[in-house]
Amino acid sequence: MQLTKHYVAAPDHRIPVMELLPDGDDRPAAVVLCPGAGGDKYQVLENMVRLSDRGFATLSLDGPELGERRTERGIPRAANEGPAAHLRWFEIQLQYARDFASVLGWWLASWRIDPGRVGAWGRSFGANCLYFALQNERRVKAAALVIGTPNNGETLRLRIERDPDRGPPPTPEMWDDIGRRFGPLTAIENAAKLSHLPILACSGDKDPTMPLEAMVPFVERMRRLPEPKAPFEHRVYDSEHWATREMEADWIAWFRAHLT
Repeated sequence: MQLTKHYVAAPDHRIPVMELLPDGDDRPAAVVLCPGAGGDKYQVLENMVRLSDRGFATLSLDGPELGERRTERGIPRAANEGPAAHLRWFEIQLQYARDFASVLGWWLASWRIDPGRVGAWGRSFGANCLYFALQNERRVKAAALVIGTPNNGETLRLRIERDPDRGPPPTPEMWDDIGRRFGPLTAIENAAKLSHLPILACSGDKDPTMPLEAMVPFVERMRRLPEPKAPFEHRVYDSEHWATREMEADWIAWFRAHLT
């Protein structure tokens, strides 16, 4: 295996990435990994190695406020930044989605991977952002989204309800502003924009951070979409907010089925 660090140029910043290429295949199938909040490109190294053991090239990135790009503000919590933190939470997700697109374009242009066999993997906050980034994204051929939710407005509401220390909920005016500026992040009506993509969604049945209830509207909408549509599976595991080995076996099998 060959492990290399790169910096990808975006319009007004650089994105640190880590690339792991397997031995053998000149242009292998590939997976981009998006870490969760509080993590970085190294957080998912074990996952990268396990995928590379199966012949996949892998690449992880430091999204906004992750790893080398972390600032003193970090990814906000309402408890330490006040109501404006809710709005910034969505702004960071939108930037993460844009960074994913930049990194994907850079990797495809490198000619080190097979452009027809590229997948996306996200954990927690990284999965949240991919539910937005992958809408109408035709360069990606399969996705595994782990302990994250697409219905981020509902996730935020449930988290505040269960943890009052997160501070007061957004005001009605703030929700209206969030809806206008970040509708694709919050509206399950956008499920149809993901119907082209084979998706495995993994949830923990006791997850307090990304509550299982927040997945229900999206899952119901995906299952009601008319044919033709790509495979969609939502699997629930005995887990709080962590990725289990059972999940890992399932997402590896998912990528092998849809990318090889």
